[in-house]
Amino acid sequence: MAPEADVKELAREIQALRDVEAIKQLKYRYSEGCDVAVNEGRTEAFLEVFTPDILWDGGDFGQFKGVDEVKGFIEAMQAQIRFTYHFFTNPVIKVDGNDAIARWRLLAVYTETEGRDTMLAGIEDDEYQKVDGRWLISKLKLTTAFYAPFKEGWHELVLGLRE
Repeated sequence: MAPEADVKELAREIQALRDVEAIKQLKYRYSEGCDVAVNEGRTEAFLEVFTPDILWDGGDFGQFKGVDEVKGFIEAMQAQIRFTYHFFTNPVIKVDGNDAIARWRLLAVYTETEGRDTMLAGIEDDEYQKVDGRWLISKLKLTTAFYAPFKEGWHELVLGLRE
């Protein structure tokens, strides 16, 4: 292989690694955005990670098309959930030019407005688009493994609530 070909291949590999890392950082911003949208009422960070035509498919939680519908959903969640914390792990990310897909494992904890603590586990399958050099989520599909009460709970420690 000619040295020029080696350099071009190396440049492609480096770009692929950069893209994978950028998608990981995007998912972190999404995770943090979920939490600050509910915990602090700030939806901007949550919404800025999506393409305008996002398809957010939460399974039993509903399906929403476009940033405005997703905003309506998160605002409804603010009335139902007092606290949340999301963890996305074990990503498998495949990049193809300006498009990418990923699968993530999800664990999230919630305190509902009436004080009940719950836990959710599942898989999120995402699609991404690189728009003007920036990765954004264009489709998200949640497959829930379970959503169940957590009997001991953390609401007293986190929110100061007593039963």
